Amino acid sequence: MTENSPKYGRDYCDILTFYYHLIQINVILSDVYTLSTISDFKIDIFLYKQHFNIYRSTERLFSSNSQHCSAGDSSESTNSKIITELQSSMTYILFVTVENKNANPIINFSILVSGPNNVTFNHISKSK
Repeated sequence: MTENSPKYGRDYCDILTFYYHLIQINVILSDVYTLSTISDFKIDIFLYKQHFNIYRSTERLFSSNSQHCSAGDSSESTNSKIITELQSSMTYILFVTVENKNANPIINFSILVSGPNNVTFNHISKSK
């Protein structure tokens, strides 16, 4: 993510400095998968069925690792994880967010998926 990535404010927080990136996930084989992140920053991930609506962020929410507003708390792990059953007939959208308190120009992260088969990613994020 960069300073040109889109930003949003969470429904339950007063913080407006969350940058986000959207990734479509296509599953080949229905089963249980683990989605995890690796980053030097606290990354939150949210998994949606079919599509994501920035104006209705709880609509179609399937799973998430975030339970609080304090995404930048340095006492927390920077790795996020979701373990869930995914269906091959369903389109999933992974909503990856980070709070950029320090205004870092670039935030690097990796998404790792483990499960019985490969999944494919399609980046659908748009810059400003």
